[in-house]
Amino acid sequence: NSLDMISIGILGIMYLALFIRLKEENKSLISISLPFAFIGIAAFIVPRSILLSLNQLTQQYMGATSEVLKNQIITSGQTISVLAIPTFQTVGFFILSIASLLISIVILKTKLIPKLAGYIGIAGFLLTLIDDIFVILAPELATLFMVIGGCFWIIWWVMIGVNLLKIKVE
Repeated sequence: NSLDMISIGILGIMYLALFIRLKEENKSLISISLPFAFIGIAAFIVPRSILLSLNQLTQQYMGATSEVLKNQIITSGQTISVLAIPTFQTVGFFILSIASLLISIVILKTKLIPKLAGYIGIAGFLLTLIDDIFVILAPELATLFMVIGGCFWIIWWVMIGVNLLKIKVE
């Protein structure tokens, strides 16, 4: 979870750089995308950071001297772990993917970033949407769409990152 929180947090820098780079291309879509990006990042990170408290509960459980105290700690852990259900984390990533969709639409209309990145971002959003629908309708297929969509997101992030670095160097 810690690496996920760090990597998603770092994406905030990328979205901010995209905002700065693309704001003149389509100010309205880019301005809408930035809040979605930061709300999505927060919605993704907050439940995961709360889960870090489970480590402390584990230590307390190991040191507990009575069954009553152990049961209280188990109940606390179960309550906290409810925050880890995929829905909360998926919502954060879905909101983040809306930001990426809006940015990808702007990318299709600009020459600053290759159009292929726009198409990949749109495909990543659609796969994320399909994954979220399949979590409800056909959970056994959801993982397949999550993996394929994840590959699209990684490619999109790398393409965007490389393009932003090239802009800075030039």
